[in-house]
Amino acid sequence: ILRLYHVDCYRLNNSDEFLNLGGENLLLPDNGITLIEWANIIQELLPENVIEIVFSRVKGEPNKRLLKIRGMDQSNE
Repeated sequence: ILRLYHVDCYRLNNSDEFLNLGGENLLLPDNGITLIEWANIIQELLPENVIEIVFSRVKGEPNKRLLKIRGMDQSNE
């Protein structure tokens, strides 16, 4: 069984606040994966092998979103 962890860094000011909350335990959990919103706030703490999903709005289409996914496949650099 894998666990799913969710972290929202929106209200954090920097990586130190993330670490002060024990966030280092969620960066590479042995028993699951972690989804991190607003991960740019803790960018310097993230491991290299992350999968990034960026959501953006579609101009003129208020109910649509564009997803860009960048992953661990080093051959697509």
